[in-house]
Amino acid sequence: MIKSIVIGVTLLLCSACGSIIIGSEGWYQTRAGAKESLEKQASFDLSCEVAEIQVTPLGQGAAPYQTVGVSGCGKKVKYIWLQEKHQWIANTTQN
Repeated sequence: MIKSIVIGVTLLLCSACGSIIIGSEGWYQTRAGAKESLEKQASFDLSCEVAEIQVTPLGQGAAPYQTVGVSGCGKKVKYIWLQEKHQWIANTTQN
């Protein structure tokens, strides 16, 4: 009985952690500044209003938003989230 409870609690805790994995959709949508800082940086880099920017997750597995493609106003840039600097870095550009 106790073993079943421990397993259940462990599974519950693991499922709750899934939304905070760096680069996960939950992280991207809720982490303070991740989405907003990407939109602001991309808006500047692409000379494009935030409303016209589209973000496409390019990462794999549990962290699809760790690498993203951003397009808008006929331009594209790929960004990578650098956790140690807490910022998005442009990795490639296509004007």
